[in-house]
Amino acid sequence: MSKEHLKPFRKGDPRASECGKKSRRRGIDERLREMAQKYIDKKLASGNIVKITIADAIDAVLLEKAKGGDLKAIEMYYDRVYKKAVQPSQSEIDVKNPVIIMTPEEKKVAEGK
Repeated sequence: MSKEHLKPFRKGDPRASECGKKSRRRGIDERLREMAQKYIDKKLASGNIVKITIADAIDAVLLEKAKGGDLKAIEMYYDRVYKKAVQPSQSEIDVKNPVIIMTPEEKKVAEGK
């Protein structure tokens, strides 16, 4: 191993990990929201052209797929409209049938012996 590997990290060191850097995801999310609000032309069945947002166009396609029986589209629709359901944890306590842990002495007292 060379002595280069034993030097402490300095600002701008190319060996530094990207893990500690602030995520750019928020910027991407904001840009996607902005893009989804842009208007596009949509041709209706009647032949008329209307302006709708990209988000509305995506919603319409998702709803059409859901109406057609696409299970993934149905799941996405319900998650979006009704918020994703919270899945119960396996570690949650069963209130109706609690587990009671007692020492042998406590068990005798509880049984009235």
